[in-house]
Amino acid sequence: MKSCLLFLLAALAAVPAPVPELNPKARELFDQAFQLLEQGKVYEAIPVYDRALAEAPESPDIWMEYISCLRKAKYSQRAARAGWRALEVGEEASTVWGNLGNVFCDGRAWSAAEEAFGRAAALSEDRRWSAQNFLVLGYHQMICGDSEAAVNSFQAGLKIDPTHGLALIDLGIAKATLGRVPEGVRDLRRGIAMIKYQAKQAGDDDPGGVGYGQAALSVLEEKGGLTMDDKFSRDSFQSLPDRFLKRPKKGEALSLSIDPAVERCFQITPRALVSFTAPESWREEFEMKSGGPVFTYRPESGDEFMLMFSPFRMPEGKPDPRKMLEERGKAMLETSVEANLKMIPIKTPTAEGCVFTLTDRKLVGKTRRGESYLYATQGIVASGQAFGLFTLLSDSRDESFLKEFRSIIGTFAVRDYPPPGSGSAPNLSSRP
Repeated sequence: MKSCLLFLLAALAAVPAPVPELNPKARELFDQAFQLLEQGKVYEAIPVYDRALAEAPESPDIWMEYISCLRKAKYSQRAARAGWRALEVGEEASTVWGNLGNVFCDGRAWSAAEEAFGRAAALSEDRRWSAQNFLVLGYHQMICGDSEAAVNSFQAGLKIDPTHGLALIDLGIAKATLGRVPEGVRDLRRGIAMIKYQAKQAGDDDPGGVGYGQAALSVLEEKGGLTMDDKFSRDSFQSLPDRFLKRPKKGEALSLSIDPAVERCFQITPRALVSFTAPESWREEFEMKSGGPVFTYRPESGDEFMLMFSPFRMPEGKPDPRKMLEERGKAMLETSVEANLKMIPIKTPTAEGCVFTLTDRKLVGKTRRGESYLYATQGIVASGQAFGLFTLLSDSRDESFLKEFRSIIGTFAVRDYPPPGSGSAPNLSSRP
């Protein structure tokens, strides 16, 4: 599975568009921003793109590249707004519609993504690229547990480019996850054979996609079925409010308002997800550690705190969240100023838990270096099928600051995910 994801993401890599005539300052900033983007320094690149746009506010090329940067930074609303702005200042370009489709995929707005990719295909003569967009959509749907929608997307890709072997492989996998194993095996074999034949014609000794398809076949032969369970909890997403899913009137793209806080969602099973609401401006990083997924959040500027969040399925036996947290706290007391834990209860509409704050004895009176923060606040909030672990490392334990953090934990929610074949992911935003 991993090889396919890498294969698909490679097709989405930011590529610098042909640059129009820009003034020297705008060109210099544009190049600098792209170099930062290529190095993965997306948050450092954003202010440079902003400066470039201040110099050339109607450059479609800068706006289009900016979409990719904002997507990678998990600023979904800003990315959608940049996409609509790119269409305002430039021609009706397939590449912009393709980028918008990717933004909608990120937000699991399947219908909007399908429409955007359809517009991109109508404007492009590159059938392989156009089909690849629908493969991206289908792969997103499949790893989110909606293989029925994925089947339709993969078939749409094949309609555009019937010679796309990877589309057949993905179609076979989607069918297999629905229990249609014989059909899935047939499509997998056809896709592998197609890629091998095309590679032989092109003199390619290492065609992409073959290993991915063969791995899927091996799993089917061994287990008789396929699931996508290993993909859950490895990504966050934000549902886009409706105002970002439809094209604004000419000249009104930049008037689309960005919500000050957004709901950050994490799918943990095929039918369940968890979320919490936090400032839209926070920077996000992800790392899969031995203990599970860790999403780290920092303020847009500065480093006075860092918040780590890990979503988990509830273990068998459904342990008491208070006891789980107490065990963690007691271990931390050995190096803390405090002699006892002060547990503060947290209750949300769908879950409950508690939180504590401790001071690291070794760091008292010292200047912080790196991520060695003086104060650590931990909280666990749980429901019947899931729990979230929050860890706040900070320079302050001011009560107003901690109260704000506890209010964020208080937004933790657990909800059902739509059944397969519903046609779209949930629109979690009630804002128009």
